[in-house]
Amino acid sequence: MKLIKSVSQWSTCIVLSTSAVMAQDSVKERRQKGQKAELFYNAAEQSYLDGDIAAAMTSIRAALAIDRGHGRTIALARKIEAGGGDRAVLLLRKRTVRGVVLPLIDIEDSSLRDALKVLSNAIEKASDDKVIPNFVIQDRKKLMDSARITMKLRSMPAGNVLDHILSEVNGYASYGKYSIEIRTRSTSSSTKKEEPVVEQVEEDKTSE
Repeated sequence: MKLIKSVSQWSTCIVLSTSAVMAQDSVKERRQKGQKAELFYNAAEQSYLDGDIAAAMTSIRAALAIDRGHGRTIALARKIEAGGGDRAVLLLRKRTVRGVVLPLIDIEDSSLRDALKVLSNAIEKASDDKVIPNFVIQDRKKLMDSARITMKLRSMPAGNVLDHILSEVNGYASYGKYSIEIRTRSTSSSTKKEEPVVEQVEEDKTSE
């Protein structure tokens, strides 16, 4: 009887030990899956911030294939589905245009329209025609017509040059998919300078 009891206790210990090992393996496996899903999420988030929505969705699908309940990935997918993808594309365009470094900008006593032509040509040339800003002036009351712009800048990002131009006419830039609209801030006939220039499309500083 003692032998049977000992064997029974020994068997119980084996079962408990096996269960513990299996539980540890399960926790380890879940942790590894979570880490893999997190890597794909990070790639998706970076692609989203870069404006590459197709790449972001590819990484999102890979993350959810590993962990269907990965919260941050689900939140990012919902954000894109709710229209965040369009915003990311606009932000990418904004960063692309503003980031082109211009060797030289030489504008002398020019109107806003002529100054933007100079800037546009400089951006296209510096980017080997890969970046086309397509500036469109929206100023029905001609509030910015009287401004005269003069500047000579070297090795300056296009965004900074545009900010200088807009500060001269009290204007702001609104970035679209295919064009950049220039509008006036003034409600009077004056072209009062105002700094800093704040654009309609702002950087996405939060990540979900």
